[in-house]
Amino acid sequence: MEELSSAALARYEAGSAMQQDALLAEAELADLLHGDVLLATAQRRAAERINTLLHRPPEAPLPPPPAALEVPAEGELDVATLTERALAQHPELRALRARVAAREQQVALARREYFPDFTLSGQYDRFWQEQPLQPMVGLAVNVPLALGRRRGALEQANAELARARAEAQRGEDAVRLAVSRGVDRLREAHHLLELSKDRMLPVARDRIAASRASFESGQGSFLELIDAERRLRSSELQYEEAVATLWRRHAELDRASADFDALATGVRP
Repeated sequence: MEELSSAALARYEAGSAMQQDALLAEAELADLLHGDVLLATAQRRAAERINTLLHRPPEAPLPPPPAALEVPAEGELDVATLTERALAQHPELRALRARVAAREQQVALARREYFPDFTLSGQYDRFWQEQPLQPMVGLAVNVPLALGRRRGALEQANAELARARAEAQRGEDAVRLAVSRGVDRLREAHHLLELSKDRMLPVARDRIAASRASFESGQGSFLELIDAERRLRSSELQYEEAVATLWRRHAELDRASADFDALATGVRP
């Protein structure tokens, strides 16, 4: 942009361009300088958020980011396979199923309260007499008579079991939906990246080259050149955002499908 501003000023001094071109170039350059300050602020805020997540002081230094993010491989996108793995390995579902098993045991214990308890005992005793110890065998029977209390306990246990099963079912439904949506959003992110790389960026580069050649030959306007330069910056930014979005979509799918190894290492298969 500084080069374009210098060119516009030189052409204005030579009388081959209007003053408006030089003023427009200066205004565009000022806007870029302000944008640089905004990006630096956004970078500091991102570093503060990362440090907060790592339980570090917000101002702690971080390693420098890479010059460019690698494009992750598409990997396995079979919904049925990913859903099956998620239903089998997802820790939240395993916790819900363990809760169902615990509630089933509570129901079994509540049902056993309806059965009488038998206690068999054996001992030696004199039976309050001055005699040698005599063997004794006893059998005690606890007959369940408070049926109302036992019935209430069983109904409560069944209600808690039904709730646990409903929560487990909702959890499975949520995992299925998350995997399906994750696959769709990941495919969409790959398509956007390919579109940005193969079509938007080349078109923007060709346009600014043509606009600059037209301006330098005196056939095009400086406003068209500025607009082409803006489009190029926008296309380049869109490409970088598409790469970052693609990584986020991969992480979302890894989390939904319980692929925690890929999530922890950031390495795609």
